[in-house]
Amino acid sequence: MSILITICILLVSIMIHEAGHFLAGKMFNYAIDEFSIGFGPKLMQKNKNGTAYTIRLLPIGGYVSFAEESKTKRCLSNQSLIKFVVLIMGVVFNLLLSILCFSIVYMMVGYDFFPAISEGIRWIGNIISNLFNSPSQLVSVDSYGSIVLLANTVNQAMDIVSNFKQLVALILIVGALLNLSLAIFNLFPLPILDGGQIIINAVELIIKRSIPQRIKVIVNSICWLLIMALGIFLIVRDVINWV
Repeated sequence: MSILITICILLVSIMIHEAGHFLAGKMFNYAIDEFSIGFGPKLMQKNKNGTAYTIRLLPIGGYVSFAEESKTKRCLSNQSLIKFVVLIMGVVFNLLLSILCFSIVYMMVGYDFFPAISEGIRWIGNIISNLFNSPSQLVSVDSYGSIVLLANTVNQAMDIVSNFKQLVALILIVGALLNLSLAIFNLFPLPILDGGQIIINAVELIIKRSIPQRIKVIVNSICWLLIMALGIFLIVRDVINWV
């Protein structure tokens, strides 16, 4: 049960993040080839208005694939200030969902709407402030856990859940913390993450030309291998600790 709840929360969080990029892209008339939840082989696909909406086998991420070339729409390969908005909106949507989840919890215990929103923002601000007061936590492997650790935490918390209202509150709190973690993680300056893409766009605007695609592919491949290796390490570590 805890694994299922955790996977569902993760999928919703990823979908919200990618929806931020997608909606910003649509708003500014960017050409989008695909909106995908998950990686690997396709399980479902629906095409609409030139965009393929897909669900893939492995629920470990997601992506919005922007077209490299288009005769009628903007392309993400072109440098512009608007591109910054498209790149940052995934993080913004995760932060907004995190605030919303905390705010709903406060409304469940009797707070009115605006005081609940204020408390949600305060919670997020306190967590971020604590992280930046101890910056070593941001780059420590021990600060991050895999879906196994998260599921184990949810499982332990469910032992003290006695009614449906408490279960909903637990799901909302986990969702808030997971979305905040995704927002912070995606701001890391790695080329495959939003933070890295923002830096690359800034560099290309300054030098007024694109970084060669060959270099981008090589660097992205190395980063993907490092991220996958870290993910496997965290899963193995948490399975061993759980057992």
